[in-house]
Amino acid sequence: AFTIGGPKSSTIGQRMMGLTVPMWYGGKVTPLIAAFHALLFWFSLTLFFPILLWCLFDSQKRCLHDILAGVLVINRPTATAQAGI
Repeated sequence: AFTIGGPKSSTIGQRMMGLTVPMWYGGKVTPLIAAFHALLFWFSLTLFFPILLWCLFDSQKRCLHDILAGVLVINRPTATAQAGI
């Protein structure tokens, strides 16, 4: 809740991979939605592992817990991409 719902909108690992987690409409994720997203992730991971395979068949490659929480996981724009290089 404090990492995804915080100012950088990503966990430490996501930042290292150049990812960020906004809401589906482009807004910031609130700490409450981030906690809900984390609970859905751990619930699906521990009890319903096959649900994580959902993203293999989804056209947008979103996991079910991302869809239910209304968040996206996207690549952050890099300095070279913003400069058009």
